[in-house]
Amino acid sequence: MRNSSPRVNYYRFLLTSVWGLSMVMAIASCLAFIMLKANASLNRSSAVSFVVVINGVESELIHHPNSLKELQAEISKRMLSFTPDKHIVTYLDADGSSIEIRSNEEFISFISYYKNPIFSTIKLYVEDCCKAVTPWKKETIYQYDVVVIGSGAAGLAAAISATQTNPGLSICIIEKEGQFGGDSIKATSGMSACGTQAQKEEGIPDTVEKFYADTVKSGQGFSNETLVKVLANNSKDAWDFLMYMDVNLTKVTQCGGHSISRTHRPTNKTVGFAIVSGLKKYVESPKGAKIVNLTRCQAKEFIYDPKEHKIKGIVVSIEDRNTIIRAKSVVLATGGYGHDYTETSLLAEFAPTMQHLPTTTGKQAVGEGVKMARRIGAELIQMDKVQVHPTGFIDPNDPNAKTKFLAPELLRGVGGIMINETGDRFCNELGYRDYVSSQIIRCCRPRGEYPQAISVILLNENAVQMFGPTLKFYIDKKMIRKFNSLEELTTTFGVSLPGLKLTLQKYKEAARKGIDEFNKTVFPTVFKETDTFYAGQITPVVHYTMGGIRINERAEVIAKDGERIGGLYAAGEVAGGVHGKNRLVGNSLLECIVFGRIAGESAALNNGYKSYMCSAN
Repeated sequence: MRNSSPRVNYYRFLLTSVWGLSMVMAIASCLAFIMLKANASLNRSSAVSFVVVINGVESELIHHPNSLKELQAEISKRMLSFTPDKHIVTYLDADGSSIEIRSNEEFISFISYYKNPIFSTIKLYVEDCCKAVTPWKKETIYQYDVVVIGSGAAGLAAAISATQTNPGLSICIIEKEGQFGGDSIKATSGMSACGTQAQKEEGIPDTVEKFYADTVKSGQGFSNETLVKVLANNSKDAWDFLMYMDVNLTKVTQCGGHSISRTHRPTNKTVGFAIVSGLKKYVESPKGAKIVNLTRCQAKEFIYDPKEHKIKGIVVSIEDRNTIIRAKSVVLATGGYGHDYTETSLLAEFAPTMQHLPTTTGKQAVGEGVKMARRIGAELIQMDKVQVHPTGFIDPNDPNAKTKFLAPELLRGVGGIMINETGDRFCNELGYRDYVSSQIIRCCRPRGEYPQAISVILLNENAVQMFGPTLKFYIDKKMIRKFNSLEELTTTFGVSLPGLKLTLQKYKEAARKGIDEFNKTVFPTVFKETDTFYAGQITPVVHYTMGGIRINERAEVIAKDGERIGGLYAAGEVAGGVHGKNRLVGNSLLECIVFGRIAGESAALNNGYKSYMCSAN
């Protein structure tokens, strides 16, 4: 065979060299890509913080560990007895399984799994290897189609709406207290609504447009107008729904901030008790046969799949034992944070100037639902918008009590007036709550041992009759006292007698003219010096939190990235956006019923069935 020429050999050498160099470059590129991926995983891990639960107690945050070794070092600072050989570190997977992190590779893989940018913290659990694994890490005990967290008006309305939308669904209401009701059961003034049969029978020409305008005006530019439209448009349906539940809200009064009489209440019981009792009766009837009630059951965490952006269930504590409840839909109806004086206080974080004030909210109102939703990336809005109600009763037996009974708006709605120590009025008693509160703080002084501004609220027999028999509760508690003369009243409360006499004369003349110096135009009653009087001392109190979880018109919870969190809904005080800077009287109960029903329907539809109910149009 003929030998190749030198030129051919040269080209062979050149081609072989080029091919070899190409292979080296390809291998180098692969190695660089692998290193970049590894660095990306590490960088992803450094963007995440951890809440570590050590023997059932949450530790302070661990910020941005880059490896399992760094994480373990931080845990050891918080748990001196911690050693990797004797303790396990686990997390709760989206399907409810407990997954142990045993190696750095598993740690990086775990972080990569939680790559959604809405995450700020992830919860890990540290337990002794020698101890028995808690039951919720072994198996799921409960499974329902819909879980409702909270049993106030919003929660009960949601559960009923879900079962009415799809009667075949299994529904569970969980309540951390021993009985149903939340703060809803304490409501006293009424539920606002427009276009109701009760208004028509009294010749009250109310409209959706008027109601919407009053609510938006009260919100002072902070209300979500789409949600306000939903509220106003569905207010009559909410009233009809309660009437169907045998909750007879037939008494109508004009209360503070409303341009017309639209706040509805029963004739012989408080409105909150009537609503909760009526809804609870339905839930416990054969019509609510598919609804299971669990009291003394504390919601702890959501089981959340960040890949699918969906809720898979919740972790709850029953008799101090953690348990998983799987569910396709979860409705949050846990109320606000007006009593949140905990170590993780939302009041301290967002409204620190309110912490010194007493509150009318129950001890259960510590914002747990808001905090749970926040941990999985839900957006919180207007959290600094906390309503100070002008009238919380001073209990003569415990004037410095942190929790106070509300002196309901209805006391002023039926004609009650407020005076200071000189006997002077200082505001339009039917003005917005924030305005009346600020006037008390500006025009009244502390008295005795109580450090905050105190006013006296004054009624006569005519106003008492309009209020109805439920006033007896406050009289029995000695928060309202009966006086047979002005002299007796002024001596008891340290008010100027001549000043009060002049005030009553001026008020009578203003009622005759139809307007007073504060632009008050509604005078349900006038006073004479010879009247029998009923009076009590009041002071501004934290009453309601307008801020909360961001929702849309279908009560779907919205994450910080603007997307819906699948299967999660919120209604009532836990949600923000409806009331803006100031809430009108009666709009809280209305919000509970309107958005509770919408949330329940949405939760049911998430399990199937076509929508038929509420909209903004």
